[in-house]
Amino acid sequence: MRHICLITCLCTIGFIPVSLYSQIYLDLQAKTDMRFQEIVDSTEAFYDVIGREKGKGYKPFQRWKYEAERSLDSEGRIKTSVDDYNAYRAYQAKNPPGKYLSGSFTELGPLSATNTITWSSALGRFSALGLDINNPDHLITGSPSGGVWRTRDGGNTWDPIYDFALEINIWSLEISHSDPDYYFAGTGDGIFYSTDAGYTWEKPVSGPPNSEINAIIMDPNDSNILLASHRYGEKIWRSSDGGINWNVVHTPGNDCYDIEFVPGNPNIVYASGKGFIAKSTDNGISWNNLTGPWGNGVIMMAVSAANANYLYALQEVSGGYNATYRSVDQGLNWTTQSDNSSGTNNILTYNQSQPGGQAPRDMDICISPSNINEVYVAGTELWRSLDGGVTFTKIADWLVNSGLPFIHADVDLLYYNENAFYAGTDGGLFVSEDNAVSWTDWTTGTGVRQFYRIGSTDDELDRVSGGSQDNGTGTLINGTWYDWVGADGMETLIDWSDKDVIYTNIQFGGLYKTTNGGNSFAPITNTPGSGAWVTPFEQDPDNSNTLYQGKEEVYKTTNGGSSWTMISNLGLPGKCTEIEIAPSNNQYIYASWGVNLYASRDGGSNWVDISPGGFINYIDVHPDDALRLAVAQSGKIYESTDGGLNWADITGNLPDITYYCVLYADDGNMGMYLGGRPGVCFKDNNSSGNWSNVSFNLPVVQVRELEIRNNFLYVATYGRGLWKAGLGTEHGFSCATASLINEPGYYTAPGPVHGNGCYNCSDGSTHANWFKFDVPDDGKLSIKSCHAGVDTRLWVYSGSCGNLTEIASSDDDCAITPGSGNMYASHVEDLAVSNGQMIFIEWDDAWSDDDFFWSLEFCSDAFSGPRALTGVIASSETYETDGLIDSDQLISNPAGEVIYDSKIAINFLPGFEIQAGVIFEALADGCGGAH
Repeated sequence: MRHICLITCLCTIGFIPVSLYSQIYLDLQAKTDMRFQEIVDSTEAFYDVIGREKGKGYKPFQRWKYEAERSLDSEGRIKTSVDDYNAYRAYQAKNPPGKYLSGSFTELGPLSATNTITWSSALGRFSALGLDINNPDHLITGSPSGGVWRTRDGGNTWDPIYDFALEINIWSLEISHSDPDYYFAGTGDGIFYSTDAGYTWEKPVSGPPNSEINAIIMDPNDSNILLASHRYGEKIWRSSDGGINWNVVHTPGNDCYDIEFVPGNPNIVYASGKGFIAKSTDNGISWNNLTGPWGNGVIMMAVSAANANYLYALQEVSGGYNATYRSVDQGLNWTTQSDNSSGTNNILTYNQSQPGGQAPRDMDICISPSNINEVYVAGTELWRSLDGGVTFTKIADWLVNSGLPFIHADVDLLYYNENAFYAGTDGGLFVSEDNAVSWTDWTTGTGVRQFYRIGSTDDELDRVSGGSQDNGTGTLINGTWYDWVGADGMETLIDWSDKDVIYTNIQFGGLYKTTNGGNSFAPITNTPGSGAWVTPFEQDPDNSNTLYQGKEEVYKTTNGGSSWTMISNLGLPGKCTEIEIAPSNNQYIYASWGVNLYASRDGGSNWVDISPGGFINYIDVHPDDALRLAVAQSGKIYESTDGGLNWADITGNLPDITYYCVLYADDGNMGMYLGGRPGVCFKDNNSSGNWSNVSFNLPVVQVRELEIRNNFLYVATYGRGLWKAGLGTEHGFSCATASLINEPGYYTAPGPVHGNGCYNCSDGSTHANWFKFDVPDDGKLSIKSCHAGVDTRLWVYSGSCGNLTEIASSDDDCAITPGSGNMYASHVEDLAVSNGQMIFIEWDDAWSDDDFFWSLEFCSDAFSGPRALTGVIASSETYETDGLIDSDQLISNPAGEVIYDSKIAINFLPGFEIQAGVIFEALADGCGGAH
């Protein structure tokens, strides 16, 4: 975590020691070589002792379990997200995009939401904050799975500035005190820094290895001095050259969390963690652990400009409140201000009379900058003391309309300075400018919702329902998100017969239903028992009132949820984790219990084991074939064409990462999309078993579910909200219906309707694929199907339908596969064209009806003088010219990727700006250069 100088408060996501703490699973994962199941058994034994009631941390454990179980290696150990990201990057570098998704992805949010009847929803979770001490309107905030966001206008607008970094999980942030464009980020992969306000990020020359950095803090008087806490590395690190190089300065013997410079005297620094407080009197160069009344729980600290001699320490035990300690002599002596020895003062969780809680995940302490006795403690909710931590009063509530100001549940961090009071929560960043009397949600504009599952409809474009961590279920309707259920939103679906009927599950399978698009609930009966963290839930393809839910067994309702019948009786261990109903035949039901996959071919009367081996992360059945199904696993994708009797490994060239979902494209060519940690991939019958990366401008983030509706691919991410991309261009089969190409790029030509093609279809027959391109400038056009994998013919015309002039043609001019001698594909290179000229492109797939990919490249003669680049670019574009490029453009997110390629020079004129999230390249090889 990151601290503000002079007045500090810190919260962190925590770990808990093995013998005492509710998040022992994190400690065991980080510090032992234990297998997943061994970690689960140890943690469940702990909860057998303390109980599993709300607020004791059992829910975060189940969330961790859900994620970890889907990310196991062949030996049952948990793969890290850093390992997955590294493998994905290597794959991405070797596999350029192979299927065109209409250029790029469009972000659908939510960037704001309207609460209808929800009890506690906001946008998403923030776990880190960096403040510019010289400009209160400039700050950066970080999400555990959604990167870094920047505002320069006090939270009115936000820009994502970390979407394409290697590790998007953010735990701490800092802004340099001497240079407002110099940022530091503590991630799950160590420390990164940016010298250009987040446009680019680098790793230090030397520094902490690949694990969580909980705090980064800068000397208030010297911006070259920084300190960082390495959580599981059990080390304090120091840099004296502005973060370029780091050295270990203290190994306290346990996990590290908090660091504090003493206001007015930066030579004195404190650090704390699990069971220790350490002190340095030489600006963090040397350290000694202090002695005090604390036990072995995690300690967070706070200092204040109100009195530099005071130091407060907040400690947890078993995830709940242990005590608040205070020193008035810079850590020499300590008093216990308050504790929970009565068993009724557990201010770190919902019920003060119960033990346990979610600390140090939800845990922080800070002090007023003007009153040394005004103490604030964050846990599940927010508390204040006016007597130095002796007594506390709750001052905010996680329930809407409770009478207290609303702050989303689970407060992760607090900062209090002379400008404002900041609270980072599981629902966003809340800010008070009146000493915590009232709070404003600053989250609007940040797209960090963590979706688990989504549902969509064919009846309305972009009507999508999504269940998310900590922020319930919301539905996108006509461009606005409406949140109508709180808690953790899980599997959700929109009734295919009535788009205003929407179902959703919360954690463990609690069911809710709306019949009016989310304005209110309708009664629904819950199935017996408790389900998995994400409980499977599906709708029948033939009868909209028939639904299926999996808990210990599979249950079925035929009346929209009023009553349920158990249709399986397998007695398997654990909970049902996935269900899929064959869209073409509702008698075929597939359901998994972890590694066990079962099929019913008679609507649930009888079941047979069809397990392929390995934990089943997702099941999808082909829309037209009830016997063809695919399953996604950690590192593997399997497909069966006979209902699971036999399985084929179709992983192909994919990297060994976690795959959350697989989806048949229903494109007539056995196309399949795949969502992983991270990225989206695609394969079909033309790809020779290989998968292509089709993530384009999608942030490097976990993809939890995919759905295809209305010729769009909807992508639910865990940390960057909902995105969509069109599934290629609508295809014309005659000149009159030619598809308009708006920009250079990759496109798909479907096989001709009748097969076998024709030698020249300009006579009006419909065997060929037609496209048209409105030339934007004088220049050169190149059109290619080389390496498309099929035999093609190409004609290029100018004019208008009925009055076409052939200006180029090609047949058997380039290889259909790289390196082969089969010169049966087609291309036209450097065809001279003029500004405003309409070009018609006719493709013929000569001897088959296969789809194929082709590319269009345009090179302008020049982008200078009267054709100077000006205005806003909001889409991926390439500007190639053998002439000069002058540009005063604003290249805005979500542009994706913009390339300037000049053979002479590129001049950036006043007004030129690249916004965060854009990939920008400037090249000097001109048209046709190798780049």
